[in-house]
Amino acid sequence: MSDAGCDARRSYGGNVKSNGNSNIKSQASLLPNLRFSGEPRQNPLFRSAPYKNRTLCAFDCPRPGQSNKFKRLTVPSPPFPTTEDALFLDFDGTLVELAERPSLVKIAPELPALLAAASAAVGEALAIISGRRLASIDALLTPMRFSGAGLHGAELRTDPREAAPPQASTLDGAAQWLAAHLEDEPGLWLEDKGAALALHYRGVPGRASQAEHLLREAVRDLDLEIISGKDVFEARPRGVNKGEALRALMRRPPFAGRRPVYVGDDSTDEDGIAAAQALGGLGIKVGNGASQAAGHLENPAAVRAWLAGIHGRPG
Repeated sequence: MSDAGCDARRSYGGNVKSNGNSNIKSQASLLPNLRFSGEPRQNPLFRSAPYKNRTLCAFDCPRPGQSNKFKRLTVPSPPFPTTEDALFLDFDGTLVELAERPSLVKIAPELPALLAAASAAVGEALAIISGRRLASIDALLTPMRFSGAGLHGAELRTDPREAAPPQASTLDGAAQWLAAHLEDEPGLWLEDKGAALALHYRGVPGRASQAEHLLREAVRDLDLEIISGKDVFEARPRGVNKGEALRALMRRPPFAGRRPVYVGDDSTDEDGIAAAQALGGLGIKVGNGASQAAGHLENPAAVRAWLAGIHGRPG
């Protein structure tokens, strides 16, 4: 077992004690999807969960110089998170599986209502923080609408009743330059977000360097920064990231004064994870890859099951 992270091991059996909570048994099957690294016991979100015969347990990673013996850790009991927490969720790769193109994502039929119920469970302190525009998220989750940050934080909304801001057209020149040059670049395609440009190379990983070069050329005279994600390079306003978006939302009601919980799958989510944990909360990494997050969920299906556990709905 590596120092980078420890798997939560399934070691329970028999019936689960209800302790007056009929939701515990249904959620027990969800918890083995959660992994921890570092010192999760220090986080106030983690609490013990009673079981009748055996226990769900995780094991502390051995520190350098320590013997290869693992200490039993308790796993979080439902509900998780609590009414004292604020929940921040990435979208693509976290709530929905990645698709060849963002427009082709498939939304689980239960997702809008699931998010609405989870939001109610945390006092409406739920926000979606995404590289997408808020208008795109609204369209995919209709008729529900949530607080959030679009374009990594260039768009902010704390009142779900508000419409998403209109798309800016600040990068038309760069977008036109890229569109012309991509005519001879099969496999590369441009996503024009108005205030940001994303150049995707999904399906042609060998062309990553060419995608990065073209994007840098297109925006070299603009005050933008280039970031990399899963099979994409993106040019976005300098100083904008998901960590700053989380901090901005945490200064406003209904998020202010709560513990932040950030869930994300991509390298661009590490800013959000770091910000949440710096503020005394929890970061949860979805899928594979290095992360500073204290928690882990296997895939978007596990995320949706975990969300269902917050309010006791079956996953």
